[in-house]
Amino acid sequence: MTRSTRFSIGLASLPVLLASLPTSAAEFPQDFVPLPEEVQTVDIKGRRVVVKYRPALKIRTSRDGIEIEIFVRGDLRHLQAEIAPLLSGQKQNEECGKRASVDSVTARTEGDALHLRGTVHYEQWKCRCAQIPEFHGFKVKRRTRCVKSRLFRQSARVCVKLRPKLIDHGARLGVTSEVTCARPTSGRILGALSNIMNLENTFKGLIRGEVEKAVRKLTLAFPREVMRFHPRFRSVRFYDLGGGILGLEARASARASRDQLPRLLELMK
Repeated sequence: MTRSTRFSIGLASLPVLLASLPTSAAEFPQDFVPLPEEVQTVDIKGRRVVVKYRPALKIRTSRDGIEIEIFVRGDLRHLQAEIAPLLSGQKQNEECGKRASVDSVTARTEGDALHLRGTVHYEQWKCRCAQIPEFHGFKVKRRTRCVKSRLFRQSARVCVKLRPKLIDHGARLGVTSEVTCARPTSGRILGALSNIMNLENTFKGLIRGEVEKAVRKLTLAFPREVMRFHPRFRSVRFYDLGGGILGLEARASARASRDQLPRLLELMK
């Protein structure tokens, strides 16, 4: 049988053909046909992060055309390993305002969430400036002189739980964040009351911003033949690959016309 006649079939024959395709692997839901692994490399702040995906397809027919269901599992261990250096370091450094840095960051998957823990060092500075005259012979010049004083200094161990979420009706991915612990480790109050919530929000904002930027760069590796149908995510979650290693599981769907059936079946062979 030649390639041009291989798919000369009616939709009534579809269940028989799908039954003859390779059976889905154990990690996929029933009736999903696994496709070859896809490898994606993304640049996140100069760091090359490798992500591996394994998609699987399931096809249903209707009077209106073909419904395509996509199930994807991703191995995000490399991204997880890069989170600590990505988040650590000086994050804010205002001469007359907030100064914040983060260190001792750890990332571990627990259940359906990525748990990040880090130590936040936070300071609040105030500047008082005045015009001071300087005499140079018969000439007077005014220069601005500022006196800096530190109002507040605090360090705390903060824990944040991250979960993926869908944005723009499933067009892209983002993250939600929840502070689960905040324990002061050191600090000295200079003219202000200590407020641990300020540290919570500082760390939460830093982590969510950095990790969400990284997650948004991840384009789940749907096959090219499927991408042309503009699939939309329906659900997404983190899960533990084992040993606290970060995995991603997502479901998406798309619709196609009946004349696209041959291409889809060729893809699923």
